[in-house]
Amino acid sequence: MKGFKKFVHDRKKERRRKDETLPQRPYFEAVETFTKLMDEIDTFDKPIQKRLRKIEKHWIKFTIFYFVEGAPATNNLLENYYSTSLKTHRKKQLRTDKGITNHMKLSAMKRAGQLINNGKTLLETFLMFTPFLDLG
Repeated sequence: MKGFKKFVHDRKKERRRKDETLPQRPYFEAVETFTKLMDEIDTFDKPIQKRLRKIEKHWIKFTIFYFVEGAPATNNLLENYYSTSLKTHRKKQLRTDKGITNHMKLSAMKRAGQLINNGKTLLETFLMFTPFLDLG
């Protein structure tokens, strides 16, 4: 197994150096391959079964790039941007839907000039963050 992983890693480095990309399989081939995996799901270990069911549940999200012209097949560009531009604790905040929503609200507040220190008290400043409160 160690030799195989080294071979795969070396091939990946070689492709990267030559600026090659793997060919993208057509949508129907992807559906066919995934269907075969789901037919044999009982033969896999529990963690793999769980992951396959999760992929099945979110299949449309993972394959939407086939139907949207110009959409990238991966989010590597976005991940590369955030991995180089953000500190670790900021990256962790963006891993959840709630974290992303809060980040968007905070950015909107900054653009609107609501976070400028203009002599407000601490309580008044905290009240500005009421959009972040979980009332449910």
